[in-house]
Amino acid sequence: MPYRQQLPPNYRNAPPPELIQGLPGNGIALPKNDGKPLPLLQDHMVGRAIKEAKLGVAAQVVAESHPNAEDFFWSLLDINEPLIAMRFMAWSLPKREGLWWAFRCCWDVLLDRDRANYEKWNKPESPATPTPPESSGGMSAEHSAKIEELNRAASELESKAAAGQQDLMAKLKDIRSHLQAEITQSAESRGGASAQPPAISRLKRLRAHHLEMASYTPPKQVNIEITSPKDRPPKASSRSRTPEPMSPVMEQVWRRRVELRMQAMASSLQWVLDPCHENAIKAGEAAKSMEGDPFAKALARSAFWCGESLEADPKKAKVPPPETLPHRGIEGALTKGLGHPNAAWSRQDRVHWFLHRGLLVSSGQLPWDGSLDDFNTYITHMLGNEV
Repeated sequence: MPYRQQLPPNYRNAPPPELIQGLPGNGIALPKNDGKPLPLLQDHMVGRAIKEAKLGVAAQVVAESHPNAEDFFWSLLDINEPLIAMRFMAWSLPKREGLWWAFRCCWDVLLDRDRANYEKWNKPESPATPTPPESSGGMSAEHSAKIEELNRAASELESKAAAGQQDLMAKLKDIRSHLQAEITQSAESRGGASAQPPAISRLKRLRAHHLEMASYTPPKQVNIEITSPKDRPPKASSRSRTPEPMSPVMEQVWRRRVELRMQAMASSLQWVLDPCHENAIKAGEAAKSMEGDPFAKALARSAFWCGESLEADPKKAKVPPPETLPHRGIEGALTKGLGHPNAAWSRQDRVHWFLHRGLLVSSGQLPWDGSLDDFNTYITHMLGNEV
């Protein structure tokens, strides 16, 4: 039995409009320098990001003339290196603001996916295409005229072919008589010699060709039939292949996976709102229980790395994480968000949108106040209850 895609149970529910308000469609442009300061970008992270994140030769060349973080960022965009600029921002922002930026970007990818799926499976039926006026014979006048024209052309070609064949046969008969007379005259002039002149071999070849032409039959007339659009079988519509709803077991699996994803994302957001060690430990536990959704797991793991210790057991000695580890995790979450499937945005759209969001965070224009209530609204949309 062939595999058939199954729809999640909430595919009929439109994403909350207050969450997708301001979310652009496809074709997102690269951000332009509007002159606003970016105070949260840290200058000392330019050299460190180039070394630790291995930003490449382009970043090294730009840093030689633009060691300032803000100038370095805009110079990367000037040479059309938005991905390197995004990776640098993940290292340059403080870890709390960086994690908030990564969370917001990955959440936007999910909203774009939900919006695209809703529009895909709830698109209204297109109106029926009007059929052209038809004659009394059930076929349009234009098609009838075209068929008559083709039939006349076929009759003319048949007549010309028959006349050409008759003319060819008459010419072959004249050539044969002429050659026969030439042979007779040659034989008389030789005194009845038995040697045959070269004309005899020519005659034999001519007779063989004559027999071949006599057995030739012209091809039968091909009947050309033109059908009107009304008579053609309807094309299979993509809507006729609409995926079937999930089975009860598959719905339980889908729901459990969504719950784990929401828990992982919510744990990273909780650390942003309250950056204490307890919330970091909860984020680490959520990351361990994740299955699939690499970006959600990366967000929770980054929140754990932002904590005070990599040791979750309070009875054991603390193990402070390396200073670069949170930034590496933030960059990883953003990179995995670029590859999340089933969204309408292209990879380039996502890079550009992530940069737009990052600029708002860097300039202090994207606060996290009220984000928990908004995310709970999204969870209710996905599952019908808060996790």
